[in-house]
Amino acid sequence: YKKRLDARWALEAFIGGGLVQANYKGYSGFMRVDVLPGDTREFNKSGEWALYRGGLMITYALFTPKKQ
Repeated sequence: YKKRLDARWALEAFIGGGLVQANYKGYSGFMRVDVLPGDTREFNKSGEWALYRGGLMITYALFTPKKQ
């Protein structure tokens, strides 16, 4: 999104996200709690969509296009 303030100044806002993947082991004390006893998986896996960046930029145009 871009909002022009005048001929040279503007504000730009952006937001981004994506698919986040995680490998983990869940513990309570010294005992694993994320898998059933006897399960041989080394890690548990999880994935979700998440927003992980965003911002607001102030821009200034050094050169303005000439009108014809």
